[in-house]
Amino acid sequence: MNIKPLKKLISECVSEIRENYELIKVGDVKVTDSAESFMEKFEGKTLKQLLDASSYSNLYSLNRRPIGSYADENDIQDVMNNLLMSAVYFVNFRKLDKLSDAKKKSEYELERNPEYLAYRKELINLGKKTLAAAKEYGRESDEYKAALKAKNDYSFSDIPAMIKYRKDMKDYDFMVNDIHNTKLTLKDVLPDAGDSDKDRERWQSVEKNFDKLKELMQSEKDTMKESSDKIEVQKDIEDLEKLLKNPDPSRVKDYGSIEAYKKMLNAKITALKVKLKSL
Repeated sequence: MNIKPLKKLISECVSEIRENYELIKVGDVKVTDSAESFMEKFEGKTLKQLLDASSYSNLYSLNRRPIGSYADENDIQDVMNNLLMSAVYFVNFRKLDKLSDAKKKSEYELERNPEYLAYRKELINLGKKTLAAAKEYGRESDEYKAALKAKNDYSFSDIPAMIKYRKDMKDYDFMVNDIHNTKLTLKDVLPDAGDSDKDRERWQSVEKNFDKLKELMQSEKDTMKESSDKIEVQKDIEDLEKLLKNPDPSRVKDYGSIEAYKKMLNAKITALKVKLKSL
């Protein structure tokens, strides 16, 4: 069996998903951004791209943790994954809810259609006959094979109710595919006054995850600044200590004596060490 075409297909699919994952990264988010400005980054993308990105992000997040452990609410990458998942969830179901309602209606009508109910009853009856034949005659017997064929043939009966349902499902799949491959507009990705209660709940989840991400990013930024300040103060102390060991003759004249110059250096060093402790 030649598996090269399969390997090529898998490779292309993985590459596409990885490329889509790069659509939105932590580095693309700014502390000054809003949840709305984050969502605006989805404009011009397709739902398929976003679904691929969220799937890859979720898989990456799971693989970073030990099996059985939960996402860390203080880990930027995990929170970014939660944000991306909630954002895609908001956009996806906001566009598909109406279609899902139509699908449920078709299923509801089918399950209460007398013709379909009779079809289901007969199919169950044929299934029982097939099991009985298998038990009495064995699965290699002509009786069992005949019963199984009768059941299978009947299961593909083109009763009007099933024909309508299959058409509805085919139309549904086509519309979902169309929605998933159409480029998103700002109206598609931003909240609106006309949103349903479910949409508003999903949007609140987006805002919650976005605010958490900003909080962690600000904390990380503050930590980096604090670390940078410590390094700078420590360097100043080291430079002054070098001058204390080897005073600059040109500066000594400014202070009248080497003792006065060293006293000034010691005072600065002491002040900087106090500052370093406070950082």
